[in-house]
Amino acid sequence: MQATIVELWIYPVKGCAGTRITTANAQLTGLQHDRCMMVVDIATGRFITQRSHPVMALIKPLIDGEYLHLNRLGQAPLRIAMQTGTQVKAVTVWRDTLPAIDMGDEAATWFSGALNGDFRLVRFDPTQTRTVKSTHACAANQTHQFADGYPYLLLSKASLRGLNERLMANGAAIIGADRFRANIIVDGVDAHTEDFSASMAHQSGAVISMVAPCTRCQVPTIDQATGVANPRHEPTMTLNAYRYDSSEDGVTFGMNAVISQTVELREGDVLTVVLSF
Repeated sequence: MQATIVELWIYPVKGCAGTRITTANAQLTGLQHDRCMMVVDIATGRFITQRSHPVMALIKPLIDGEYLHLNRLGQAPLRIAMQTGTQVKAVTVWRDTLPAIDMGDEAATWFSGALNGDFRLVRFDPTQTRTVKSTHACAANQTHQFADGYPYLLLSKASLRGLNERLMANGAAIIGADRFRANIIVDGVDAHTEDFSASMAHQSGAVISMVAPCTRCQVPTIDQATGVANPRHEPTMTLNAYRYDSSEDGVTFGMNAVISQTVELREGDVLTVVLSF
């Protein structure tokens, strides 16, 4: 069985809008520039995302060579050098507290204005490691940057099509893959093939191993074009009817993954699927 990579996405600033790319440098820690920065509360150093600040969906970061461009409708754009910042501060993402590089006052002012609070932008310190918390053999000693738990999230188009068919049957609007913030989107396989795959092998020899189902929070209910949550809590309500996993204590959609080696991925690349049964 084969799957084709049809979309590649990076999310340079955790919680903000993603950038679709046609070619990606896939590293052990994730696609290059994916979740390499995040916004933290000044007082606590703790990360924030769309879970608490849905308006982050409207912030569009773009990395262009050595520069980060920040855009949001109604706010003056900002361009800062990626290597800005030398001050290191302790930040917290979920249960991990580690040093990160502060991106400076200009970025802090921009995000504080965009999010109506006191926030700073930080960059992952390459001298640090953040280990994936998994007992899965293929994930042993794997690291990632500011992603929630794993360096990769993979989703199939067929899974999304199946969800949208159910949404339409329930009288709800269809949604895009951007609600689920996956890095690698594949097509050419049946719905939820990713759930039952042990791995997907690239022609280079790199192996993308499925590690754990992705338990979904409220972010998929947020319209990524408006930053407004769905009043009917869709698609979570529809997903709950057929995707609730008692072993994960929640709705799952897409698979968290790791990769065996650094490789260049392109839209159109073919992956050989190895099923887990």
